[in-house]
Amino acid sequence: MPEDRHSTLSARLAAVAPGEPPLQQICRGAVTLLTVTGAAVILMSDDEPGALTAAFGGRVAELEDLQFALGEGPCLESFRGGTPILEPDLSGGSELRWPAFTRGAAAVGARAVFVFPLRLGAIRLGVLYLFRDRAGSLSTAELVDALDLADLATVTVLELQSQAAPGDLGAGLDGDWMHHAAVHQATGVLSAQLDTTLANALSRIRAHAYANDLSIYVVAADILGGRLRLQR
Repeated sequence: MPEDRHSTLSARLAAVAPGEPPLQQICRGAVTLLTVTGAAVILMSDDEPGALTAAFGGRVAELEDLQFALGEGPCLESFRGGTPILEPDLSGGSELRWPAFTRGAAAVGARAVFVFPLRLGAIRLGVLYLFRDRAGSLSTAELVDALDLADLATVTVLELQSQAAPGDLGAGLDGDWMHHAAVHQATGVLSAQLDTTLANALSRIRAHAYANDLSIYVVAADILGGRLRLQR
């Protein structure tokens, strides 16, 4: 994004959310400027399927949790593919693309989702995640603004991280990385119990949660507490 557009957008966000941290400004600004219901900056890596770092708007955290628990959804697809995901109507066939996510998102009240990867060249950082409680596409002007917001979020994350000590997360980037810690711990325990890979162990936890209509966090707690032992 050209420097003048960067400065202009930053000024607009500062007017919308004065005094808030920069990533929070981006999320609140997205809801205001793009007339979406919720927005989130989610940091991701190949090993970590996502951690909510900043958010604004109703139920966006539930939608992020849903994708983490199911291992499918637009954020994961956008991050892995490096391209935006624009789904203006979740009832229009996305159940073939993300069957479990689509059902869960409808229950939460999401009707449209738009995801933009945070990347700079080969560096992949996460996504800017937007959703609406009504179906409908982003206008051309809104799409341009969304792409600019994603660019600004990418620059912001890199700037915050550049100020951190080696091995530490930058200020304001910690988000809810610890929110998923129990699942990671349970995955390690199950991997050892079944003598399988971490990826397979996590898939088993997700499958058990889905088949029994349980939260992945409940299943993880039961494994860690010795109340549940999944068989080979």
